[in-house]
Amino acid sequence: MKILLFVFVIILENSFAQNIYTIQKDAIIYDLPGGDFLTAKHINNKTLLTHIGLTGNVIWEDSLAFQLNLDTTYFCWIAGFKNSDEYIISMMKDLSPNTFPWGGNQNDNDTLIYQFSKLKLSTHQFIDHLIDTFETQGISRPIEFSDNSIILTPLDQSLGISPYINLASFSLAPAMTLNPIAPISSVTIHEAPWSAYKFNDSIYLHQSQEFSHDISKYDSNFNLLQDNYAVITTGEDWNRAFYQNTISYDSIFVFTQGTTGGSPYAEWRMDWRKMDLSEINHTIISSPIIPNTNWNYRTSFDKIAVDKTNRTILVLANEDGANDVDMIQKIFIYDYSFNLLCEMPITIGFKSTNTLVELNNRVYLKTINLTNSELVLVDCQMANTTEVFYQNELLVYPNPTAGKIYVTNNKQATLSITLLSSEGKVINFKQNNNLIVDLDMTEVKNGIYILSIESEGFKQNKRIIKN
Repeated sequence: MKILLFVFVIILENSFAQNIYTIQKDAIIYDLPGGDFLTAKHINNKTLLTHIGLTGNVIWEDSLAFQLNLDTTYFCWIAGFKNSDEYIISMMKDLSPNTFPWGGNQNDNDTLIYQFSKLKLSTHQFIDHLIDTFETQGISRPIEFSDNSIILTPLDQSLGISPYINLASFSLAPAMTLNPIAPISSVTIHEAPWSAYKFNDSIYLHQSQEFSHDISKYDSNFNLLQDNYAVITTGEDWNRAFYQNTISYDSIFVFTQGTTGGSPYAEWRMDWRKMDLSEINHTIISSPIIPNTNWNYRTSFDKIAVDKTNRTILVLANEDGANDVDMIQKIFIYDYSFNLLCEMPITIGFKSTNTLVELNNRVYLKTINLTNSELVLVDCQMANTTEVFYQNELLVYPNPTAGKIYVTNNKQATLSITLLSSEGKVINFKQNNNLIVDLDMTEVKNGIYILSIESEGFKQNKRIIKN
């Protein structure tokens, strides 16, 4: 049996969420406490950071440049110190572009310059920077460990033990000092995809590779405390683990996709496992069949998510290999006992790039169109409404604009359209059911505005740029 494995760890929390957010196209999302979030997109060697509020309003936006004025830089990640409003923005410059990961030689380290910039969220100021050079294959999985430490784990191949690789470890402090934790020979992992995370005062490293599934537990100095191993027949070694947090105790949700009777993706297995990988409960089901075909829906690691508020599991699945226009795509929603609650067809976005995003303890469908990305809240209530499909009938253009903006209203429903400043002040308002509705922005100052569109219980906010 050929299996593809995806893993989650779950936490139960609650918070209020909006139905639709508009963000920069292809932006990375970082969830903040209280419902706000940050987005980051690297443009022209700068990282554009945006702080978006609970209601979708843009609170702050600024570009972060590399302090050394280098070209061909990359945005890496955002990480925060626990119980703090200070966050680290990581950017990188590759000084050895002919080697892995940006080149072709997988057995070499790269010479990478990292810039760690500290953002104080309450004042929206970058208050410090740390620049250091690493001989590494990359620092991609920061561990938000404590109030005083973000743990960095550079991959190190200098000992030449492929297909295994060593992890170096450093503690990045709020004072922007970088201190080594353990030598590179102390932790060795397989090159197969892995994830790192923290529970209480322990660090967990998870790996899933061909025919095996491993979770190793370490203390804060990377001394091995426990090594747990389970056999899960996969036949593939590129499986990836994704962690949420705990439900009633530390646990993981395992999603396995496999082949039955020669039919690819025909079997879905879902199960809960304790942190020692012992099984709590599981189910094996046949994956849904695409209508009028003998093909099964397939999914992938970035199309499975957990709604901690509704205690549901969401699987975004589609037919294999079809183009964005013709592709059949659905979201299937299960409860924590693996009962199918509802399913809903998806008709929006470039379907091959649609993913699921966890935000504010809810799950959003992240879609990409020609100008931006949309985050659309998904749950079983929406399966019985037209909200997911309604935005496909609306088009706002041009954006950015120097004068008028237009809203196409293909349904010709009555629309209430409000133009708001970034502070929430009403600038213009129209209500009608014309096929095309226009708002004049000629007299408003250049900047970022929110366009709020409401109709028959539907509400959508879009960010408009006046230039």
